[in-house]
Amino acid sequence: MATFKPLSRAQLAKICPDEESIRFFEKLFRQAGTDTPDLVDDTEAKAEYAVAAVNALSQVVAGIASSLELLEIAPAVKQEEAPEMCDQGRIAELEARVNDLIEEVEAMKASQVL
Repeated sequence: MATFKPLSRAQLAKICPDEESIRFFEKLFRQAGTDTPDLVDDTEAKAEYAVAAVNALSQVVAGIASSLELLEIAPAVKQEEAPEMCDQGRIAELEARVNDLIEEVEAMKASQVL
């Protein structure tokens, strides 16, 4: 980040009509030198968090898209016709993962990332 260097009194005197204006600009420069770096750091941290959230959601969407592609090409099978194809452990595992993903998205919404 660039270093902020305020104008000197002599420089301000060239553009300010009186002493009160010079003091006003000196105060403004002091405040900008204090507040601006904090605001930049805060904004940068929020941007990094947002990028992480987008990356996480991108992975979720990619997983859903992959699952939908597999579902689209999978043959339609009724559980009573082929019970060995309906592994209850795998179904429970997938349901748990979906629930975890829902919780992650809700947490991101709650933290105002989404």
